[in-house]
Amino acid sequence: MLIDFIATIAAGFVGAGVALLLRHLSRGALPRAFIPIVAGLSMLGLTIWSEYSWFGRTAGTLPPEVVVVSSHSEPSWYRPWTYAEPFVSRFMAIDRAAIRTNESVPGQRMAEVLIFRHREPPSKFPLLVDCTGMRRADIVDGMTFDDAGAVIDADWREMPADDPLLGAICS
Repeated sequence: MLIDFIATIAAGFVGAGVALLLRHLSRGALPRAFIPIVAGLSMLGLTIWSEYSWFGRTAGTLPPEVVVVSSHSEPSWYRPWTYAEPFVSRFMAIDRAAIRTNESVPGQRMAEVLIFRHREPPSKFPLLVDCTGMRRADIVDGMTFDDAGAVIDADWREMPADDPLLGAICS
């Protein structure tokens, strides 16, 4: 976030410098107010570009075994341009290389779900998926397992057959 702030301030200075140069080249034909207007528009433009390009830049740096399974975008009242075209503010991914199975419990897989949010560090949580039963359960502290390694007290939630999370973990 600090880097975004510094980049925004730098964009303002660059915009002001360009406006000052244009005002000088026009021999004062452009009004003085042109300089802060261009500086402000430069800062706003960089902020908008950063928001809309964040998802592509972040997802593009992920290794090939990490699969994006969903993304979320929504308009915001303090960003009026998002009503025309909302930007992706968070997304969920699965590290397919870290999926674990238990031979004693066929059809169930444990995966790490990665959550990426704009301007926040990524977070992750473990998830248990029953591929044959098309359901999932969050792995929480205090969960108990039987001798074979099957979860006893899981809070299972049904998943539709076309759920991308199910497809990424079970395929």
